[in-house]
Amino acid sequence: LASLKAVIEMAKILGEDSKEFQDWFEKGKKNLEKKLWNGDYYLYDTLSPHKENIMADQLCGQWYADLLGLGDVFKRENVNHVLKKIFDYNVMKIKDGNIGAINGINPDGSMLPDSEIWKSNTQSNEIWTGVTLALASYMDLVGMKKEALQTAFGIYSVVYEKKGYWFRTPEAWDVNGDFRASMYHRPGSIWAFRME
Repeated sequence: LASLKAVIEMAKILGEDSKEFQDWFEKGKKNLEKKLWNGDYYLYDTLSPHKENIMADQLCGQWYADLLGLGDVFKRENVNHVLKKIFDYNVMKIKDGNIGAINGINPDGSMLPDSEIWKSNTQSNEIWTGVTLALASYMDLVGMKKEALQTAFGIYSVVYEKKGYWFRTPEAWDVNGDFRASMYHRPGSIWAFRME
């Protein structure tokens, strides 16, 4: 939806018709709120057994839209509530908030279950450095400075204090700090962090 907002803005600049994209955006936004908003956060999807997982990056489209001044993708009144939920669950319920934001967590605050799916796809139970830093950036952008600093601190803590990854900042690590994909580029999202 944020990408559609960007295309609509580009069409305006180029003097092109954006009605089709605007229609897609309006339909998508309506379905997003109707099908994924559960009154507390946005569901992962509508059909999978993992649909109720709280995802750390569920607002990444709104972060992108806000950075570019594109307007609302999600209902504005839901955004701060969801950021607080992500902070409370994905950040603070994992190692006391000192290793970053875990990608997915159960609504009861427990880690996702060990299963054959997770063994072949470990991403849900990982902390992604770039996603965590983008999340911290967004928290800062909406005025949640304390939460933003705590969230970003988790990345600093693992990279510089606990594991010594330093200039080999990895894409991800598990709850023990064991990494995957060192020298990844997504941690460059730190440059979106505009602490004042």
